[in-house]
Amino acid sequence: MSGNGIVLHEKKIVYWDVAKCACTSIKAWLGHWLGFSFQKNSDVHSLPFTRTAEWNSFPNYMHFAVTRPPLERLYSLWRDKIKPDRVTDSIYLKGVERDSLGRFYPRLRGGMSFEEFLFVITSVPYEDCDPHFLPQRLCRPNSNIYLIEMRDLELKLNLLAASLGMPVFRELRHVGSYEAAEREAALVGLSQRARRVFLDFEEVR
Repeated sequence: MSGNGIVLHEKKIVYWDVAKCACTSIKAWLGHWLGFSFQKNSDVHSLPFTRTAEWNSFPNYMHFAVTRPPLERLYSLWRDKIKPDRVTDSIYLKGVERDSLGRFYPRLRGGMSFEEFLFVITSVPYEDCDPHFLPQRLCRPNSNIYLIEMRDLELKLNLLAASLGMPVFRELRHVGSYEAAEREAALVGLSQRARRVFLDFEEVR
């Protein structure tokens, strides 16, 4: 079974996996609880979870997902997947991470600004989007779901964990993380045109 819904029948819950919304941390937490072994954080994305792609599946289960301010999510993607130079190696193609965004080269390239990045990805039709920048509303159900805001992640998820008798959740700290002030400066500096294009993309045409 494929799809971005991770089903835990033992607890009657479905976690909807949305890229760049703490999905690595949550899959590591769920993987540890299920007894899966993995060496690196990146390995959690290939763990053999039971999955579903049907938003209306398991109506008697509790469904949950993490939500994040959309511009903040895309800034995190740009900061994480686009290098400041045009390095080419086993991971990057001219500064663009191969696995997630490599197919959008040369429109995406190392050293591009965040605003340039926004213009490129918001021009991609939804059916061609990578899950890392597909609008969140297209990655999960939009009704009958418990949405946890990213800023409240540890608090809210641990309240849920306690109610389910699951272990304490700790968000992973990623290598290459950045200061919030850096992100806020980049977002404040966006042109009005970039903001309009982004809002049109996020409204789901």
